[in-house]
Amino acid sequence: MREELPSIAQTKFDFWGHEGVILRSYDIKKKQGPFSICCNPVTQIRLRAELCRLFGRSKVKLIAAVIDKVRHNAQYSTPSNPYYLAVQFVLERIFMMTGAGTSVVFESRGKAEDEIVRGWADSVSAGDNFRHQQFGFSISFAKKKWNVGGLQIADLACQPIIHYVEQPKTDRKDWLAVHARMRTNWLGKLDGYGLKVFPAQKS
Repeated sequence: MREELPSIAQTKFDFWGHEGVILRSYDIKKKQGPFSICCNPVTQIRLRAELCRLFGRSKVKLIAAVIDKVRHNAQYSTPSNPYYLAVQFVLERIFMMTGAGTSVVFESRGKAEDEIVRGWADSVSAGDNFRHQQFGFSISFAKKKWNVGGLQIADLACQPIIHYVEQPKTDRKDWLAVHARMRTNWLGKLDGYGLKVFPAQKS
């Protein structure tokens, strides 16, 4: 991730003249805070195009899990916590990509919430996973205001991924940019590798 930081910083300098801005999809969509610059349609187009280029320049590998809570609740008599499932699915795929001992950083949501997530992550790392293996992951949390580049990249990728899950035939530019950064198998298959949708969608 460290090689991505100069590129993220340069994007911020180009639009705001400093790197203190936190890239956040919700604020961009609402055109609020520093993203009020998007009230100018030309600037909005420029920023969205630059964020696509940011993914294009990147070498990160993205992994995502999307839980359809409605189908999940309808399919299982005692459905698991969907947030726990998302943590499990993502950590399992991180392990398959990086192996044991990886440092995993979650976005902090508050002390109580973080303790819940830490318990889930520690459990998965200790063997509560489909491989029944010990991942040995180091789990930590970072607040959004700390301006962590990886958290911002993940945030920017979320909406394009959700859009793809809802409309698999999409050719939206932000999805195509994000898709290029997602983990696949050697044949280029995304589903089950860089993206876990649960319950599995019917083809």
